[in-house]
Amino acid sequence: MEYNFRYKVLNELGDSEVVVITKENEQQALVELRQRNLIMLEKVSSTDNEKNDFLSNIQNTIGIKKKFNYYQFIDKLVPLLEANVTLERALQIIIEGSEKNDIFSTTIEGFLLQLHEGEKFSKIVSESKLFPPLYGHLLAAGEETGCLTEVALELQKFSEDSKELKDFLVTSAIYPALILSVISCVVAVLFLFVMPKFAEIFTQMGKKPPLLTQMMIGLSDIFIMFWWVIPVIITGLIVFLNYAKKGGKAKFHLDRIVLKVPILKKLLIQIEMHRFISTLAILCSNHVHLLSAINIGYKVVSNSLISKSFDNLSSDLRGGVSFSEALRKSEYAPNDLLQLLKVSEETGNIGKMLEHNSFQLERNIKNTLKRLLALFEPVMIVVLSVIVLTVVVAVLLAVLELNSL
Repeated sequence: MEYNFRYKVLNELGDSEVVVITKENEQQALVELRQRNLIMLEKVSSTDNEKNDFLSNIQNTIGIKKKFNYYQFIDKLVPLLEANVTLERALQIIIEGSEKNDIFSTTIEGFLLQLHEGEKFSKIVSESKLFPPLYGHLLAAGEETGCLTEVALELQKFSEDSKELKDFLVTSAIYPALILSVISCVVAVLFLFVMPKFAEIFTQMGKKPPLLTQMMIGLSDIFIMFWWVIPVIITGLIVFLNYAKKGGKAKFHLDRIVLKVPILKKLLIQIEMHRFISTLAILCSNHVHLLSAINIGYKVVSNSLISKSFDNLSSDLRGGVSFSEALRKSEYAPNDLLQLLKVSEETGNIGKMLEHNSFQLERNIKNTLKRLLALFEPVMIVVLSVIVLTVVVAVLLAVLELNSL
């Protein structure tokens, strides 16, 4: 006789969900989870199942999910490995120092269980799908050379740099987002409350308001009538963006649209090239062959069009073409990078030059962001001022018209 076993698990994308496994016993159900590369977080009782399914569906739709924090994991693991603590013991210490039954600790418990069963740590990391592709490949190189601690230290540095850049992007977007929020609130208040009052007054008096006031009242009527379109559009965009993250045609179209936006194109190319070059720099510095490094490196590029431009890199290198010349075929590779790579190939120090380029690209990204923000802020202020001034003039004209009656 078969039974339904319900578990809250971490899937290959690093998202939590509730799954139902139908087996004769729980041991078979756990084996099925392993075969499907699902990490069990907790067993879900039948009374809690409907609630968890409902919450899980909402989270999957709007994109609010709890994820495994691999930055935190690397930060905790590296100091222990540097102190000559074995990998198994290091994972156990991390589990003991974490909150019980949360995603972080239960995920590491799954790692530890697989280690005890004889799996390599690099394979566990790769198959978990919770880390960037670079992590599994670099850990595999560390295990083969016996330099796991040194490799983990490089990964920690890479994680810190990536997180710093990500935090910089998020922090830089706070002020523009605040300005847009203020503009939206001001426009909503003016069109929902101020203009309808004047429309009511002129209607009661049987008079026509001034032309500018009529235009503002007309926009107010449209806004009041179709306000629901705004949350529908926002919700639709959120759903589309989360759907696009899974790949397919939606992601391809989104990537193509983003690259057509003049202001965003340069910044996006710099960010993607920084990811690519940083990955190559770390791999080459840890004695990974350039061909293998490229096969790993282009996978970290999230934009499908930019990633596709690197498809022929490996075949060109096998055909005897230099790396700088092969990379030149990509329309997204910056010229200064290609020139420096050509020089490094002549000197035989390509790893060091890649590190230098990675640092330079990161600096360019920050400078580009600063310039965009310096341009964006006054533009938003001018837009807000024009909107408010237009409405204020419309209100003053209406008041003057009322006083003349």
